[in-house]
This record gives sequence, C-alpha cells and structure tokens, in this order.
Amino acid sequence: MAYGLSLGPVQAAMVNFVARGGTEFNTIVQAVLVEKKHALVSHEKTRRMILKKLFNGNCVINVFHCDLPLDEQLLRTMKI
Repeated sequence: MAYGLSLGPVQAAMVNFVARGGTEFNTIVQAVLVEKKHALVSHEKTRRMILKKLFNGNCVINVFHCDLPLDEQLLRTMKI
C-alpha cells in the first residue's frame, strides 16, 4: 500500500483496511514496510512504536530496505 504525503504508511494501511471492509483490527497480525536503503527519512522506528502500541506487540513487523531506485525495481519486477 503506497501512501501520500498527508498520511503515513500505517495510517494509509489502516484506511485501506477499513475501505476494503475490515472491521476487526486485532485480525492484523503482520505489517510490512519497504523503504529505500539510504533514504534521508526513515519511518521504521516510529512505525514499529505505533504498531507495538496498537497491537500490544501481537503484530509481526517486517522492514525491507531496497537498494535500487524504485522505478528500476518496478521495471525488473515487471520484466520490462
């Protein structure tokens, strides 16, 4: 789930969850955050803190750091 500048990644994911009919937040057991490897701004620490508080530590958080520019990574994924 991509996010806009006005919403952080966790907030955007929660809005997406509700928009798709989700009602029970305790059913969320895993979260994934993808960031550029050497980005100037990282959301990892704050997102871990938010998710830990929201889910009482019952949500596994995986963070992946990509080292390719996102457009190049998309092209590779799409095999273009």
